[in-house]
Amino acid sequence: MKIIEPGNRTKNRFHNFYLHWEKPTGLKKNKSSFSNNLKLNNKRVWLLVVIFIMTIACNFPTSSFIQNTPVETTSSTIGPEGGVIVGSGGVELVVPEDAFSTSVDISLSVGKQHPALPRDSGIKPAGASVEVTLPPGVEPNSILELIIPFERDKSAGDDHYTVLRWDGKQWTEAGGLVEGDFIRIRTNQFSTFMPAQVVWALRPVSFVNDGPFDAVVMPWTYQPLNPFSGVLPPRLATASFAPGGPGLWPNTSRFMGLPLGTYTFCIEWDKEEDLDGDGKTDVYHAFLEGPSTDLPLLLDERDPIKMTFATEVRFRTDPVGAMEGKCADSTASEWIVRLLHIDVRNSDHPPRTIAVAQYDTNPPPPNVSITSVANLWKGSNGELIALYSGGDWISATCSDQDVTVVGVRFESDSNDGWVRVLVDAREVWRGSIYGGDPSSEEGMYLNYLEISGLEPGIHTIMVENLGINGEGGGDDAAIRYFGFGTSPYPAP
Repeated sequence: MKIIEPGNRTKNRFHNFYLHWEKPTGLKKNKSSFSNNLKLNNKRVWLLVVIFIMTIACNFPTSSFIQNTPVETTSSTIGPEGGVIVGSGGVELVVPEDAFSTSVDISLSVGKQHPALPRDSGIKPAGASVEVTLPPGVEPNSILELIIPFERDKSAGDDHYTVLRWDGKQWTEAGGLVEGDFIRIRTNQFSTFMPAQVVWALRPVSFVNDGPFDAVVMPWTYQPLNPFSGVLPPRLATASFAPGGPGLWPNTSRFMGLPLGTYTFCIEWDKEEDLDGDGKTDVYHAFLEGPSTDLPLLLDERDPIKMTFATEVRFRTDPVGAMEGKCADSTASEWIVRLLHIDVRNSDHPPRTIAVAQYDTNPPPPNVSITSVANLWKGSNGELIALYSGGDWISATCSDQDVTVVGVRFESDSNDGWVRVLVDAREVWRGSIYGGDPSSEEGMYLNYLEISGLEPGIHTIMVENLGINGEGGGDDAAIRYFGFGTSPYPAP
């Protein structure tokens, strides 16, 4: 094996994101050590990482690029016998035998500029970027091994580190196996790689594929648990292999780390055939949502942080509702959740339809139906109701076909506690609606929760008492009215 070594290197762990682990033929250097590490992988706690997909055109202007200096490039010609190229700082590219049928010029550039990660991604760079360059049109016959040094934070364990790959449009996770101050990944997709550290505690989700085809899974709709958290909808993807397919244990599972919130997912796959004769492999997609999938998925503070106990989502890649094309070929609107500190009913821009919560005293308009548990508290004003106990609920449905905005008005005092709000069975918000006495300095909790960006149609909004006490020791939930319309309240 040919070794080109202008510097020294030591060593480095993780799970692969898009690509599976595969034993490369002819790889002799550190073969037994790496094999032993793989055997230990299922005894370790895996890290889950969320990467927000950002396009260069929209989110990465020149000022958003990070420049690592100086840039050092190492080049070499590798033949069918394989070899190891060692770059600046100990970066290594291990090429197994027969990875290339002929001699190929390969270069490693350490410290080149790369698109910066968004500030709220929960990820930060942990070392210099590494760009692997092959001649145009050249692809390896097998998987290569890339070993990248990273800067370790003493407060972070091995499970806080991974490697990201920039594919020209987005950052994705390449995974990795951490050993000392190095991360080892295996890939046959080359561009720019960057070691990274997770700085947020995310919740792991395991995607188990029971279908016949390998699939890519990605979040489709996302509502933050806290609408004021400032967290952007995650744009990420992971692979989930069909039963019996390659990969680390468990073979059919791949993972994602997600911030707290409510999710549906989209899966896409191909059948490795061209049925329509256009010269391209046909791709299909389907949405994971609805009662048959136990989705939407709610991730909250009760869900485990450790990979060992990851929340599981199962699916098949041959569902009845499969559609042609990729997930991106469909459109999905992101709902906007706002807590407005105004009484929108009496504002200059009220909802088109108002339905009072005390519906047996003040019947709703003909286009709205309201249902609830039987034991509601009812205020003497003929409008206010309260949900007494955990599990109590009230819901309102507007039959108009063009509704895109719904909302609910809370008017609560020191007896009130925690609620959650669902739109079309999807949780969009939860929190405490505890308020002070009307005569107190803080006053009552007087807010209107508005959800906009819905697809035009019939929509249902429901409020459920969670049975969690507020600061005053009570868990009531007081509500005055529901609103439905076609335009949100104007932004200030």
